[in-house]
Amino acid sequence: MKSMKALTDRSVAAATSDQPDGKVPGLALRVGASSKSWSLAYRVRGSRTKRRIKLGSYPAISLARARQAALEALAAAQEGGDPRYARKQHDEAREQTLSGCVSKYIDNYAMARHKRWQATRNQFDAYVVPHWGKIPVGSIDSKHVIELLDKLADRPATRRAVYLALSAFFEWCLGKHLVKVNPVRAIAKTERPRPVESRDRVLTNVEIKALWKGCETLDDRYANFGIGVKLLLLTGQRRDQVFGLRWAEIDLERAEWVTPSGRMKSGREHLAPLSPLAVDLLAGLERHGEFIFSTDGTVPFSGFSKAKSTLDKECKVNAWRLHDLRRTAAVLLQRGGAAPFLVEAIQGRISGTFGGAAGVYQRYGYADEKRVALSKLADEVNRLVHGTKAKVVNFRTRSGKG
Repeated sequence: MKSMKALTDRSVAAATSDQPDGKVPGLALRVGASSKSWSLAYRVRGSRTKRRIKLGSYPAISLARARQAALEALAAAQEGGDPRYARKQHDEAREQTLSGCVSKYIDNYAMARHKRWQATRNQFDAYVVPHWGKIPVGSIDSKHVIELLDKLADRPATRRAVYLALSAFFEWCLGKHLVKVNPVRAIAKTERPRPVESRDRVLTNVEIKALWKGCETLDDRYANFGIGVKLLLLTGQRRDQVFGLRWAEIDLERAEWVTPSGRMKSGREHLAPLSPLAVDLLAGLERHGEFIFSTDGTVPFSGFSKAKSTLDKECKVNAWRLHDLRRTAAVLLQRGGAAPFLVEAIQGRISGTFGGAAGVYQRYGYADEKRVALSKLADEVNRLVHGTKAKVVNFRTRSGKG
């Protein structure tokens, strides 16, 4: 009887029909119309019945990993266990982790009932899953919740939003019998974030100049933080958009910045033109990795409290927050003649003009108008700080987008 040839990475990639593996008994590559997957045929010790289990899809599961998984399954079957049952238990356990439960909550519940479900997903992705993703959801208690909320102490609005999102999520978990109690309910009233009063703080002309000059006096530890603060004012974008900025999101030659949907509160990809002054700031930064504002390029900037405290001492501007710069930018844009709908478009807001279906069609609209408005904003900032206008440079724009 002719022996089967062992599969290779090349033969698996080129396969157009089912291919058995001559190295591991029972392992085979199944080839469908548009996908490939790994299958293992086996017999449990003491049984004559041949059974089959799917080990995963190719190329997510490589040939080497498929062989390893097949050998482990065959060993379990040889000892009298059923790999299918073990796999089911593993999948169920994985689904009970917070990460798995959050996915179900968003996909099966929040999307159908909440208009701002994307904002909820972004909150979990940014502030919850990185800390608790692999933890069984039933093991999370009030102490975990307090520790997480404490990490957001310097961001009261975000802290409150995460608190409410967690409370709603654990109520859903309670209804699904995934947890015995809602740990958010169990925290003391003194630990519960209070509603944040709406702020209307806009920096004065004198404060803008003092803040800008303060950014320029920061030492090497926080110099890049100062650049980020300037960009907050020049672009009117949110803190996490700016300080989570990746080099791949910007095109300095075309003076464009595209924030992917996963990093936008609105859940929609956002294109913001960059003024010549903003381009100059970014062009002067060294590249150390994926992230622009980062100590090593591998993770986004953190340590806002210490950095802002240092800047406060340099600029001597009192009672201001980073988010106030977004509001200040909006005022400067309107002062320069930008209509409210254009300010919304620049800042990526989905209320008003860009709410509902209109936002889907207008997300790339008003390219030229946005570029002109942001250039005027940069000119005004430069005038306030230096008494002169910024040099205007003509950059190519992406056709049909803005």
